[in-house]
Amino acid sequence: MFFYLVLLVLNFFSRRVFIDVLGVDIVGMTASMQSYIGMLNIAELGIGTAVAAVLYAPIHRNDTGTITEIVSILGYFGRVIAIVIAASGVILSLFLPLLFAAEEVAVWVLYLTFYTFLVTTVLSYVVNYKQILLIANQKNYIPVTIFNTTLIAKTILQILLLRYFGFGLKMWLALELVTAGAYAVWLEVRINREYPWLRSNVRQGRAYLKRYPDIIRKIKQITSHRVSSFVLNQSDPIVIQLIMGVEMVTYYTNYTMIINRLLQFSTGALSSNTAGVGNLVAQGDKKKIELVFWQLNALYMWLGGVIGFCLYTFITPLIRLWLPPTVEIFSDTVVLVFTLNMILTFAHQPLLQFTVGYGLFADWIAGWIFVGLNVVISVVVGLLYGVVGIVLGTLVSTFLVLILWRSHYLYTRGFGEKSAVRYYLALAKYLLLLAVTWGAGTFVNSLLPPVVSWVQLIINGAIILPAVALIYGGLLLFADGGMRTLVQVVLRGNFRSKH
Repeated sequence: MFFYLVLLVLNFFSRRVFIDVLGVDIVGMTASMQSYIGMLNIAELGIGTAVAAVLYAPIHRNDTGTITEIVSILGYFGRVIAIVIAASGVILSLFLPLLFAAEEVAVWVLYLTFYTFLVTTVLSYVVNYKQILLIANQKNYIPVTIFNTTLIAKTILQILLLRYFGFGLKMWLALELVTAGAYAVWLEVRINREYPWLRSNVRQGRAYLKRYPDIIRKIKQITSHRVSSFVLNQSDPIVIQLIMGVEMVTYYTNYTMIINRLLQFSTGALSSNTAGVGNLVAQGDKKKIELVFWQLNALYMWLGGVIGFCLYTFITPLIRLWLPPTVEIFSDTVVLVFTLNMILTFAHQPLLQFTVGYGLFADWIAGWIFVGLNVVISVVVGLLYGVVGIVLGTLVSTFLVLILWRSHYLYTRGFGEKSAVRYYLALAKYLLLLAVTWGAGTFVNSLLPPVVSWVQLIINGAIILPAVALIYGGLLLFADGGMRTLVQVVLRGNFRSKH
């Protein structure tokens, strides 16, 4: 949460500086490049997730020998992935002038930017693979701290050098490389301190793999989910760039940058829950598993509802105050679709954490359905209606696949029930209570002066945020057992409370 707040403030300053100094076209181009690099990351195929799932049991037993072998396997896979991504990147780079033919960006700028991001991505697979042990061992705060500290330092230097020392894109990219190297070195030092017995052998990783056939099986199952994740996170900027140009990508990422930071506020701070859930599932206490599942659902829906309403209410005046007047402002309809998408992302988190905890990755067909729905709806409706159509594709596919199907899959394969009717009814209850909260929050907001200054934005936010949090929290506390037991856990600091 600390890093979230610091980076939120920094991103407001850096975004304005980058647009002013580098220009809208360059900022949009870099966002598109990062999406193309993200596309190459499909080569990872979910290997990290598969390895983490296999690590839970030996970590619980403190079996250092098995842990070392599994980490060595990931190191071997990391080398293979790095080679595949590097080769694919070189091939993709041949088409950069064609992909950006309609943009007024020099060819050397395209290649310099692309290969900078490619090198940092390849480096992460070659060097940083050991961090999987920290993540699986519920010590994700360590890589989070190191990564965000280097990210803050990089952002501050970029702001200073671009705004006050007259540097441009070359220095901006150089700092990207330096930061990636610094993170890798710092992380390696910290891992050696935490696990002095860990002596992974990448060359032996392939031989060790024969002892763990479950890893290969899970990797095959996770592949389609990795494709789905790519489509969700990377395809929209690419579709926008191809249909409407890099300038519109800049306007689009103005919104998504804020949304992603809001998501990091919760999903980032609570990301270690995945390893905790994995440990919980390994214990096999069904009653406790169910209790924690409903507590997490209540928590994430409360966070998603409160943050979602504030996003819808304040993002437009925020962008008007934050960025130059020439920046395009999206309609309320687009903002509403953004907001609903973010709320569903919050709702998906408990489903995702328990699916991973149970090691349920065999629903590979769902990943391809997700891909098809997202791409078809985004392209077809995007051509007809613009940005709102593209974002709508993500919303529809997320609801059908990541919410409805994922919950059914978890209930039938993980919880051992016949259907997910209980979850569907609970989700309907959460959304109904959120609609009531939304109406009350809109009424409170109508009583406040319109936002025309930063001071008024802060004042209105200081009133709306706690009001909506109390209203939605109160409704959930009254109507939902998960919220009631969650409050008891927070107050008592244990899990002895009853449903």
